[in-house]
Amino acid sequence: MRSIAFVNEKGGSCKTTLAVNVAAYLAEHGRGRVLLVDLDPQGQAGKCLGLDVKAPGPTTLDLLLDNSVRVSDAVRPTRISGLDAIVSNKTLTEFSIAAAGDENRATKLASKVAGLTDYAVVVFDTPPSLGLLTLNVLVATTEIVIPVSLTYLALDGCAEIVETVEAIQKNYGKSDLRISLVVPGAVSQYASCQRHSAEAAGLFRAAAGKNGDRLQRHSGRGAEYGPDDLGIRAAHQRRAGF
Repeated sequence: MRSIAFVNEKGGSCKTTLAVNVAAYLAEHGRGRVLLVDLDPQGQAGKCLGLDVKAPGPTTLDLLLDNSVRVSDAVRPTRISGLDAIVSNKTLTEFSIAAAGDENRATKLASKVAGLTDYAVVVFDTPPSLGLLTLNVLVATTEIVIPVSLTYLALDGCAEIVETVEAIQKNYGKSDLRISLVVPGAVSQYASCQRHSAEAAGLFRAAAGKNGDRLQRHSGRGAEYGPDDLGIRAAHQRRAGF
């Protein structure tokens, strides 16, 4: 089973848009069944797929905190064939406090998805922070995709992600954890901004080092994925290295 996490501690990086679109693309193009797990309390991944994230039923919070809740109990089908989702909502903000005293708080998600055979790919959307929820995702996944705007402040945040990845590799024995792709966001039309963005991209390559496999150019036109859209057909028809 392949697992891919979209991670950035900065909001507005098109993280959720990419996670939803990639999950839909993989499902629609015969890569097997795909599960999208929303670890962001904003619940926007589920909303993008037209799901009522406040409807009764187990959510990501239940999956993490209730030992009796299995992945299959929390799964909700979407209108896209082959794509299921586990949704979140604002109640997920309770997780960090509720799990604070649990010595296994960082491996809650990993224990639930370990050995999962019903899906070929699991895609994780994460909150814009490097807190306990994101830590759970990094321990559970093997691939990390970083959507990033090419600014120096965003570069600083990416450096923290690289440091976190190295710490998890060491502390949790995650030798298979890697940053597989970096997706730069749209670049301003102004020459000065383009120059600074190019400089930032070069600095990120150097900072990523052995953990960064590829710096993937983005089209510069991030597609908003709404409930009325039908899968990846709503976005540009192009492969993104997945």
